[in-house]
Parts: sequence; structure tokens; C-alpha cells
Amino acid sequence: MKQTKLIELRNQFGLTQQDIVKVLGISEGAYSQKETGKRGFNQKEMSLIFTIFKAHDPHLNMQDIFLI
Repeated sequence: MKQTKLIELRNQFGLTQQDIVKVLGISEGAYSQKETGKRGFNQKEMSLIFTIFKAHDPHLNMQDIFLI
């Protein structure tokens, strides 16, 4: 399932896919597949993204970002 909310928030916070992959340590292609729902995020990746986004909005929770 496409991670629409994640994409919205990433754009809202002025972050690029490149910004996220630097933290996750994966390729842009792999990340793109995860955003579009072709592959899933693992717990570690979700936690790292949550930490990045929470720095921009401390009121976010995991369900605000991911379709879980």
C-alpha cells in the first residue's frame, strides 16, 4: 500500500528521498519502492523515519506517518 501520509509529511517538512536514504543507509530505488508500497519498511527503518519526522513535529505518532 502506498505510504501517502509519509510522502505528504516528508514534503511538508522539506525533506527529499535523498535526505531519508542517507539516514536509512539504503538506495534511493529501494526507498522509492517502499514509499510506493512495492516493498515494506522494517521496524528499524520506521523508527528512524519516525525520529526524523518527530524532530519537525513533536506531536506526531507512528500511526500519523505509516499505514500500519
